[in-house]
Amino acid sequence: MGSPDLSEHDVVRVVRLRTSGRHFSGSEGVRRAPRVGDEGTIVNVPAPGVFVVECVAPDGDTVWLADFRRDELELVAGHG
Repeated sequence: MGSPDLSEHDVVRVVRLRTSGRHFSGSEGVRRAPRVGDEGTIVNVPAPGVFVVECVAPDGDTVWLADFRRDELELVAGHG
């Protein structure tokens, strides 16, 4: 079975972290590095196979915003 294509607004889960020391940003006070098992929403696809994903806290603050490769993510829910 093949991997489904991913696109903006899809909800994804981090299944592996291929890059140690990955660059990420987030809201002060809640910011932390992405972890396996975290879920987020794809907010941009800047290049084929590269996805910018945002993980948001319940209050709306950004926990992390980071770039991922396709093999680091699995689809949780499509946008449409």
